[in-house]
Amino acid sequence: MHLFCVGLSHHTANVETRERFVGHAEIDRVLRETVGCSEALFLTTCNRVEVYAASEESIPTDRIAHCLLATGASLGGEMNSVYRNETQQGVQNLF
Repeated sequence: MHLFCVGLSHHTANVETRERFVGHAEIDRVLRETVGCSEALFLTTCNRVEVYAASEESIPTDRIAHCLLATGASLGGEMNSVYRNETQQGVQNLF
């Protein structure tokens, strides 16, 4: 089981970039049914946008980040703002 967190925050991205990664109402379903996460939690605040998920297989960070993009937006140079935490580090980030 792969447990991970993918996101961006005020530490890694400016407001304009964070606003592009707003997700959508169906993101939990998309992460489970399309991307392959067995469990997924989408968290968004004024300072961060994150997905906490578990999957049987490793899922590439850019695939998760693409799901977070606002509808119609393309994944460009913002990937350098996206972070990934695995296992215990991801759980610590959540708390």
